[in-house]
Amino acid sequence: MKLITIKRSGFYLTCRDELEGLAIWLAELAEARAGTHFALVAGATFQVGWSMMKFLETSDGLALCEPDFDSDPFIHFRNDVSTTLAVLLQQRELLSKLGCQPVDFRFDDKVVMRKGCLVEQGIYGERSQPGKGDSGWYFGPTSEHPTPVADDLEAMWAFQLLRKKPHLLTAMCLPVNWIVVWAGTEIVGIANEHNQELLR
Repeated sequence: MKLITIKRSGFYLTCRDELEGLAIWLAELAEARAGTHFALVAGATFQVGWSMMKFLETSDGLALCEPDFDSDPFIHFRNDVSTTLAVLLQQRELLSKLGCQPVDFRFDDKVVMRKGCLVEQGIYGERSQPGKGDSGWYFGPTSEHPTPVADDLEAMWAFQLLRKKPHLLTAMCLPVNWIVVWAGTEIVGIANEHNQELLR
């Protein structure tokens, strides 16, 4: 894995080399927002899709950082933004294929699921209206029966899927009332709010 650094006026960012194109877009977005939404200083933050970016002072200057998803992303940040960009890239590719607009969620939003479903080969996800701190997503096994009750459910933060089922994050930007079905890591079906099958 080769890391590259992209330097802009007043800050820099670091990522894996295969993400360079999206990293340039992110740097340009940061510059544009710094001119209208916040000052380009250490501690400034802004949301990009599912992630929250933060400028931090390092020995090499002001760095654009992402939450440290491998430790405590509520507190710690790191100056390699590869995870943020990799998930964004996968989401963009899916949205482009489907021709729809994203409905954002955040890494620190809640995800509800049937207990134990993440070990299943077949998983489906259905999105309800998201709210503050709630992605709106429910995940269950495709063989789900009967309908779960409260004791059957558990919740986790969206970023915790990075370790357990990272491919689920790809589809979590899809609109309300859409349904997605996975077989292993592959999406094998998507239906929109009108129950029209868009991908199979």
